[in-house]
Amino acid sequence: MKRFVILAMAIIACCLWDGPQARAADAWTQRQIVLEAAALTAIGADWLQTRDIAEHPDKYRETGCFGILGQSPDKSNVDIYFASWAAIHLTVSHLLPSDYRELWQIGTTFAVVVATADNAAIGIRFEW
Repeated sequence: MKRFVILAMAIIACCLWDGPQARAADAWTQRQIVLEAAALTAIGADWLQTRDIAEHPDKYRETGCFGILGQSPDKSNVDIYFASWAAIHLTVSHLLPSDYRELWQIGTTFAVVVATADNAAIGIRFEW
């Protein structure tokens, strides 16, 4: 969890830093709005599944999240992690130039959908 907090703080600092003018904030197309909604929906599904993992530590082990949450995560840490991830994803999407924004959104959605499909295949539920 400590690594995640440090990473989140670094990303937020970079976004707020008024150094070199790297802020894109291009206007969003309708397609990009739909892609971001898909990415956030996928993140939400992963969030629900990870809460199920936390609720059943005797049955499942967490292997994703880059090791940040550990094998038996606590629900409160899961909630903090995913709420932060969703906010950071939206912020990065906003700051990226339009051409890169879609790649970011599609890449995230693809990776998370693959992970949640694998989780669903072994019985991990989508329940709050």
